[in-house]
Amino acid sequence: MPALTFSVPAITSPKEPSICRHALSWVRYRRSTARPVLFQKLIAPHGARIATQAESLKSGEKKKSAVIRSVSNPTVQHFLKLLRAKHYRHFKGECVVAGAKLMKELAEKYRFKKVLTHGPLDSSLGLRFEDGGLERCSARIIRKCAGLESFDGGAAGTLALPAETALSELPDPRLVLVLDYIEDPGLMGTLLRSAVALQWQAVIFLPNCCDPFQPLALRASQGALFSIPHKFCTWEETKAFAEERKLQLACAHFRGAHVEGPESRQAFGVGGLHKGLALLVREEYLVRVPPPKAAMKLRIEHPADLPSFDMRSLDVGVSAGILMHSLRAVHFPHVSRSAFLASPSAPFVEPEKRTNKIPVKRPSATDTKGPTATDRGPEGTPRIRRRKSFTDREEGEEYLSLGRAHT
Repeated sequence: MPALTFSVPAITSPKEPSICRHALSWVRYRRSTARPVLFQKLIAPHGARIATQAESLKSGEKKKSAVIRSVSNPTVQHFLKLLRAKHYRHFKGECVVAGAKLMKELAEKYRFKKVLTHGPLDSSLGLRFEDGGLERCSARIIRKCAGLESFDGGAAGTLALPAETALSELPDPRLVLVLDYIEDPGLMGTLLRSAVALQWQAVIFLPNCCDPFQPLALRASQGALFSIPHKFCTWEETKAFAEERKLQLACAHFRGAHVEGPESRQAFGVGGLHKGLALLVREEYLVRVPPPKAAMKLRIEHPADLPSFDMRSLDVGVSAGILMHSLRAVHFPHVSRSAFLASPSAPFVEPEKRTNKIPVKRPSATDTKGPTATDRGPEGTPRIRRRKSFTDREEGEEYLSLGRAHT
């Protein structure tokens, strides 16, 4: 059987028809001529209005900004990174401040970089911000940017972090608070706010603390770090600073010396061994090492001398507040509020013992200006109504009132 052979024609690319070439050239022609024609017919008649808008913008009239509704907005992303990342906060040198009250207090001294608001900005806040720093956003976005569980919905903004103060720049430090192993932002804010209220002079943060510029810590402290010198350093630097400035390291301990006892008075009184105090505060349940040996141990006692009282049952914020108040009021009442002001040297005064035995003037039975007959008891004796317990101030006021009534 003879073999079958097939011939396959060669496949060649078809030539472009002439009509296609004409169509392509027509499209290119329309593209080159359509834009100028459209500009002349549609855009040119509105040129006067566009020029007027440009002039109004140059003259300072504010353009109505669009409301931010997306989380992917660059400004919103910047706020969220500042809330979540400690390294980003310190790299940018900014922190997020939220809440109408806190922003109003800080606006008296500082200018905000960015301000987010929901609705018109309240003029009573007195906020100052950079050019173009005000933007509007939805309620959902501003709650995210505030980073707080309970938010009043006023505004949120970014502020430059307060600069650290070098320890060598403090001329006369006497009361320094040292924080270590403080991981709760709320507790951190409470300690900073107590230090400012009790007029301590500086704060030192050791590496094991949480960031004091975290939103919860910043709100709990009410911006305390913007009004008190602070420094981030190590334990070795803190010890060297205390030795150089003659500051006694101290910490709370249930077996230590009484904070108002003779041992502490000998250490901190006039002519004592140290000029000031560096109080170490830490969350003991987070620390696996005992207190430093160089630190003086101080104990808190119950004012009613309860035998069952144990200071270890107190919260860290409560015990630290009591220690700061007692040390300031008993041993350092003459120290100035700021470390940049020289503190006068005042002699130690022994506190007077309180007594409730203040004489009260009692009118006699023959006093015509005394109580009336209705106020007299049996046999014509004056009836003096007294409460069961008196304080010094109340008895003194009663003494003065009786003296004025019978003169």
